[in-house]
Amino acid sequence: MHLTPTGAAIADGDKACPDQPYYLYSGGKKDNFALPADSAYPSPNLTAFIPAGGPSVACDTPMADGRFGDSFNLQNTRSVCYAIIQFKAKTSNGGSSNDGLTFGHVEPGGAPFDVVGQVIFPGAVNAVQSYALDATGRSLLSLQTGVLLDKTPDQSIFDLYLQDDTKLDFFKLYVWYGPNCTANGSC
Repeated sequence: MHLTPTGAAIADGDKACPDQPYYLYSGGKKDNFALPADSAYPSPNLTAFIPAGGPSVACDTPMADGRFGDSFNLQNTRSVCYAIIQFKAKTSNGGSSNDGLTFGHVEPGGAPFDVVGQVIFPGAVNAVQSYALDATGRSLLSLQTGVLLDKTPDQSIFDLYLQDDTKLDFFKLYVWYGPNCTANGSC
């Protein structure tokens, strides 16, 4: 959903957005699922979204009907020129073929989840996976960063959610932002 599977690399973003630095948002250590577990820091809205009934876990932790969540504060009032997600996941229990790694923004009170992208069965490949956001995904992410000047910094939060029998080693989001927006909302 709104992703192009690719060997996306930093050079791709640098080429698409010349003279723009990238920002890296990351969680978990790239340590091949080594313990101790790496902490995650879900936003209050994501915490409210995560359903009761399954344990909430950190990176590197095997999951059986569990939930993983992490959140990142994005740049505010910026358009997104290019973005890459990169992660490593693997199945940790049977029944993981319907699991989803979903990312976007959870509104106050835990609903709705404004989805930017999703990878179904992320643990199918026990290797680092890279995806570039397509034009629709970049537009949706730009709306979350407040490109229309309708978001405060505390509303420009990127939420990552994984359920239920897949474990995550690490997650990285590389974002190349476009120009700052003007007071009338043009960028």
